[in-house]
Amino acid sequence: MMFSAMRHSLSAITAVTLLAFAAATLAAESDKSPRLSTPLAPTVNSAPITYLPPLKVDAPKAELGKRIFFDPRLSGEGRRACVDCHRPEQGYSLASDISPGSVAGGGFRNIPSLINTAHKRHWGMDGRHESLTAMIEEMFTSAYTMGMDPLLMSERMNQDPDYPRLFSEAGFANTDAANAYAAVEDYLKMLTSKNAPVDTGMLSEAARRGKTLFEGKAGCIRCHHGAMLSDGDFHALGVAENPRIMDQAANRQALMAHAAALGRSADPDTPQDLGRYWISGAPEDMGAFATPSLRELSKTGPYMHNGAFDTLAEVVEFYYFGGGNRGNRDPLLRPLDLDLQEINDLIAFLDALTGRDLSSGRYVWDAGYPAEYPTLRYWDHRAVSKPQP
Repeated sequence: MMFSAMRHSLSAITAVTLLAFAAATLAAESDKSPRLSTPLAPTVNSAPITYLPPLKVDAPKAELGKRIFFDPRLSGEGRRACVDCHRPEQGYSLASDISPGSVAGGGFRNIPSLINTAHKRHWGMDGRHESLTAMIEEMFTSAYTMGMDPLLMSERMNQDPDYPRLFSEAGFANTDAANAYAAVEDYLKMLTSKNAPVDTGMLSEAARRGKTLFEGKAGCIRCHHGAMLSDGDFHALGVAENPRIMDQAANRQALMAHAAALGRSADPDTPQDLGRYWISGAPEDMGAFATPSLRELSKTGPYMHNGAFDTLAEVVEFYYFGGGNRGNRDPLLRPLDLDLQEINDLIAFLDALTGRDLSSGRYVWDAGYPAEYPTLRYWDHRAVSKPQP
């Protein structure tokens, strides 16, 4: 079931089948069964669920940012665009357990959705960035993502006859990389959830019952509340490591390189992603990751920081048993006292958190790019085979 090829939310009927097996297992193996209990009741700090307000967007900057986001020439290899890992039809995420990485090596974490990312208060699953601009810059320049040199990025944009005009129309003095990052940020502000059933009130009866469970008996709202359905905090859930990190040298190397870049280290023999701990150094942050927004869930699987679960039913099953078995697990995690109908209703509510499709021409660049010249390989103004001194 885990890390399988299926990359979408199960239907309610299939979810019942899966959780029925889990319930039968609990009943048949009482010596292995968790002690079912209801999680702690929601607190006054659990903000009510509400819609996300639209963000102020500079239209010319956003249009420029859209062009940059879809331009494969603006990566070091000249063939990879932001959209290759953040696909509109997949909720601006990628239907893969972990990032495919780049020519430098593999990835080691799941690719998050960019819908609503401009509403966050910190970025990266470990919260290593306090601004969206900083996160955008890392994605362009890191060897393990797009591997783009900022000077070369500017030269390639100058090589395109349309970019200087678009930068000028957007109010930028030049086509340098910093202005490109700012333009992409304005584009991402456009990607805000719209007209999800939870926002319009057009919930099915099952979803309404699921919302009541979410906010009460199931206790989900303790960590998933407010407009983003996230507390913006970090929690250790005890999720098992993705075996690809151990089995694939490229993925293992990427994890170790990430730790080293943060001034930490990872054991090459038993690599573990320690998440927030690598940022804070606090023991209580060992294996903790940012609480994700639950919006657009039905489009953005697999789930968890390392893509451990392919479907929402698997995620609910994980919480049904009280989370993972690894150390430092958050004390808020407890087995759920839910019957099959309640589980079904909860999944119906989670499906109701997905809004209107954002893959129309307003959000997607489909006009193409000039193709009458070779892409510069280096930033010395000449497409030569090697850098000049």
